[in-house]
Amino acid sequence: MHKLRVLYRDAEPRNILYNTTSRELMVVDFKRAEFHGRRPLGLIGPNQSRKRKRGVVQKQKKDDFARELESATTGASSCVANLPSPSEITSQL
Repeated sequence: MHKLRVLYRDAEPRNILYNTTSRELMVVDFKRAEFHGRRPLGLIGPNQSRKRKRGVVQKQKKDDFARELESATTGASSCVANLPSPSEITSQL
């Protein structure tokens, strides 16, 4: 989803379904999702490359996609860890 530049905006366990047969997760409810196309290019002046500070590494803030992935992974992992195995589910039927 993120590779397609879609930001889900509601990455909560209630919106992630688990298929017990295939053991795969599926995201549902895209009402809040947003498409983020390519970022616009900034203006570049003719002498801007000379004005750059060299050797200074700035700490980058996490972008929206990284924060969303971290949140979804944490929520889904805690839910999936507590699920019974497929054989346990089958034996209960």
